[in-house]
Amino acid sequence: MANGNGLLSIKLSKEQWERMSPAEKEEHTFYCLCYLVGEAQKNKLIERILTFAGSFAASLVTLIPTIWIILRMIQNNGG
Repeated sequence: MANGNGLLSIKLSKEQWERMSPAEKEEHTFYCLCYLVGEAQKNKLIERILTFAGSFAASLVTLIPTIWIILRMIQNNGG
């Protein structure tokens, strides 16, 4: 349930849940779902960033030696 300082606590004991009114239970469930959806979206963003970084690193691992070999070939043929 949302508390006074803007933080969300989704952990409740069974006793706390049973003391809540139906409206409070509904509100708590709604905020928990919003939180979980937000976290799922963050994880997707992090996953996309990591995928891009991995692809970029793999490209560098492949391209740098290839460019180096091409430059060596040009240097040996030209000189």
